[in-house]
Formats: sequence, C-alpha cells, structure tokens
Amino acid sequence: MAYYGTLFDWLDRRSNAIDPGPIRDVLRDHIVQHTAVERGTTVLGVEISDQKFYTVHSLSAEVGIERPRLTRLLKKHDQIPSDATDIESGKAIFEAAKIVPLIDAFNTSAPICPPPGPV
Repeated sequence: MAYYGTLFDWLDRRSNAIDPGPIRDVLRDHIVQHTAVERGTTVLGVEISDQKFYTVHSLSAEVGIERPRLTRLLKKHDQIPSDATDIESGKAIFEAAKIVPLIDAFNTSAPICPPPGPV
C-alpha cells in the first residue's frame, strides 16, 4: 500500500484516536477496486473477502498451476504480451471475473494426448 503514502499510513495506524470520517472507506474501496489485494488481507481495518484482481503469483496459488507454466498459458492466450520479461509478467494484474473462467476452462479441458504409461 506504499502507493498511497502518508494518507494510507495515517488512516491505517495513526487515526485510531480520531475518527477520520468516510475517507477511510473511500480509500479502501479504491484500493480494492484497483489493486491486486489477496482475499483475507486486512485493508484499513476491514478484512477483504472478495478478490477483484490477481497477480500471476496469486493466481498461480489460487488455481494450483506453477507460475512459469501459468505465465506461458497467459502469454499464449494474449493476457500477457508474448515478449514480456519475467519481471513484467510478475507485475501484470488480471481482473478476476475475466481470468478465472479462462483458467477454469484450462483445468477442466480434456488433454490432447493421453498421459504416458501402460494401457
């Protein structure tokens, strides 16, 4: 939450003795609507129960696909530019409503070839 600097610091730590009014709710809503805040994280005194955005790392943990494989999948489906570096891919954020159905479809699809092994 370093993006919000002194205002966030004041609302998060120092305004406990003085009620800051609705600005705390306004800033919290803005943060949740524009930042990849993980479910269960406490932002300005309220635990976030609904995740709006994912990073590659948080999406990897959510769907159980290793990050390098997930990055390749997202590049293949034009969610990340194909020439993006690992650092650029790590900074990308994805809207949950759009990206989770894509990952669910990937996880539930039938494999193209059967797994190797005895038949």
